[in-house]
Amino acid sequence: MKVTEKNPYVGPRTFLREEGHLFFGRDRESSDLIALVISEQLVLFYAQSGAGKSSLVNTRLIPNLESKGYEVLPVGRTSGDWKSEFEIDNIYIFNLLQNLDQHETDPSTLARLSLTDFLGNLNKDEMGHFYDDSPLPEVHTESAYRPSWRRALIIDQFEELFSTHPEAWEKRDDFFHQLAQTMQEDPYLWVVLVMREDYIASLDPYAHLLPGGLRVRYYMQRLGREAALKAVKGPVQEFRSYADGVAEKLVEDLSIIKVQNADGKPDFQSGQYVEPVQLQVVCYELWENLTPEGTHITEKDLQEIGDVNQSLSKYYEGRVKAVATAKNVKERQIREWFGKKLITAGGIRNLVLQEPNGKSGGLDDNVIQALQSDLVRAEKRGGTTWYELTHDRLLEPIIANNENWFNENLSPLQRQAALWKDQGQKERWLLSGRAFPEGE
Repeated sequence: MKVTEKNPYVGPRTFLREEGHLFFGRDRESSDLIALVISEQLVLFYAQSGAGKSSLVNTRLIPNLESKGYEVLPVGRTSGDWKSEFEIDNIYIFNLLQNLDQHETDPSTLARLSLTDFLGNLNKDEMGHFYDDSPLPEVHTESAYRPSWRRALIIDQFEELFSTHPEAWEKRDDFFHQLAQTMQEDPYLWVVLVMREDYIASLDPYAHLLPGGLRVRYYMQRLGREAALKAVKGPVQEFRSYADGVAEKLVEDLSIIKVQNADGKPDFQSGQYVEPVQLQVVCYELWENLTPEGTHITEKDLQEIGDVNQSLSKYYEGRVKAVATAKNVKERQIREWFGKKLITAGGIRNLVLQEPNGKSGGLDDNVIQALQSDLVRAEKRGGTTWYELTHDRLLEPIIANNENWFNENLSPLQRQAALWKDQGQKERWLLSGRAFPEGE
């Protein structure tokens, strides 16, 4: 039985705007970013994948800008699954306008509009809703007007400009030209680009096309242990607080990293950072399984229902199953990729090179991308992209969950064949004697 009707932890997803009262641990970053955005009309906000950029934008940046009189447009993105029979001038601009449009405008009209034309037609009624001063089908060659209020355009997951629609790569240059032109014609437009850290190198060749060369940037550090402690304690302080030392123990466990001692043997030590997604997964599961009795969350609760390994193992299992279904691949293939490519035989994290053939380590890149942000991280090194686990804390749960799954889902013959392959296909691992006819 749950302690409250609604879980105060959001789990492995982005915080919504109305969940600002549950968002803790990023006070300094919030104030720094808000101050920068107010003082500069173009800001690049970037951080590591899964650090919580979108959550900070939703719960802190947008409400604060609106409280200061800014008109904040719907958060935009440059990606989309749109397939049409009509010609689209710029797929990235079109996708962005699809996000910004609030009137179900005919897509064929949006396909012909520039960013300047679209924003030039937006206005606001007395209720604060967007509407068009003139019909959008009348494609204008100049801005219809300039608003007298400050307007904020936030483009989230801006790395999608480089990770999606590779066939339209020549349109990226035009996208930046249009954004620059829009800012030039509308002096009251503020722009925030939200982006993953590992795509910064892809952005740099286009920076000179934007006002100021995109020099104003804010980097959000990974979630430190002190901030993680606030994220654990804050959401539940009005319902059932943690007993002394319990939240600290949870954060300590979440921060564990795997290192090698001087003698080469692996060892687990406390790390400097905590992954926000893992924190939310564990805390969400803990709260879901609490009984209504008691006034505090105790160490016993943590041991019985909030075990970090158990929670992360369950989460990994669900994610792999969901991605396998969505991408129509075998679950075994994904699990083997994690167990044999991302994790070494010695049980430590390994790097997998992104290959040009669309497969990396034997797994399709589109499958890997579906696993990113919470389980897998992409990082650029020396001009190439590498995949790795997001955190050492996932090692034990993944290894244990994979072992259980293979034991339950593979026949003895399949397990023997896998062992033969892992041992270099040596003859001594082949079936013989009574085992051979049984295998047949």
